[in-house]
Amino acid sequence: MSGTPNVSSRERLLEAARSLFAERGYEGTTTAEIAKHAKTSQSQLLKYFKDKPGLLAAALEQGWRELNTAIRLAIARMASLNDQAKLIVDMLLSYLEQDRIFRTLFLLESDRRDTQDRGAREFTKILERIFRDMSSRGELRPNIAPRALTSALIGALKNVLREHLLSGSPGDALSEAQAELLFSNFLSSCIARPRLIPIAKLGSEAQDEQPWVDHYLELADKVIYARRGRLPRA
Repeated sequence: MSGTPNVSSRERLLEAARSLFAERGYEGTTTAEIAKHAKTSQSQLLKYFKDKPGLLAAALEQGWRELNTAIRLAIARMASLNDQAKLIVDMLLSYLEQDRIFRTLFLLESDRRDTQDRGAREFTKILERIFRDMSSRGELRPNIAPRALTSALIGALKNVLREHLLSGSPGDALSEAQAELLFSNFLSSCIARPRLIPIAKLGSEAQDEQPWVDHYLELADKVIYARRGRLPRA
C-alpha cells in the first residue's frame, strides 16, 4: 500500500508513532501497528529507527529540537538571567499546552529508562547553565545548587502535568496561566531577593507583566511553525 505522496516513509512512521504512543501508550503500541498506520513496512521502521525505543527517541527529539531552537532565539539578547529562566519555563509550558502529543511523550520519557533523548539533555543544560551563572553572580540563594534546582523544577513540572492528565474534572487542573505563576513563584523563592506573585492573581496586571514575553513567544512560534511546514494564523 502506497503512502501519502511527497511524504517519506520515515516521516510517516514518525507521525504514526507520535499519534499511537499518545493514544494507546508506549507499551500498548506495536511496531506492526505503527508500520500499518504509516502505510509502510516494518523493515522500513527497522531501517530508520532500529526498534521501538529508537522511534520514541526520534519522536521526542523532533519536539525538543523545535522547542530548543525557539528558546535559543528567545533568550539570545536578554540580559537578565532570571528573566531568561522564567521565559524558558513559560515557553515550555506553552509548547506543551499547544502540542498535546508531545506533552504525552514528555511524560512518557520520564517513565522509560531506555530513552536517552539528546533534546531533553540539551534543554536541561540550557536551564542549568543559566542557574550556574546566576549562582556565580550571587543571584541564587547560597544553599541552592544549580543542578538540584534544575532537576527539582523539571520534576515538579512533570508531576503537575501528570496530575493535569489524571484529573477527573477540568476544574481541578491548573490552567496554563496558573502553572506559569506557580513556577514563577517557584523560581522566585530560590533567588536572592524573591518577589512572590499570588497564585490567585490572574487579572490583567499579572497577564500584562513583562510585555516582551509575548514578543519572544511570537518569534518562537514562527520558528516552530516554520519547522513543521505550517504558518501561524494571522
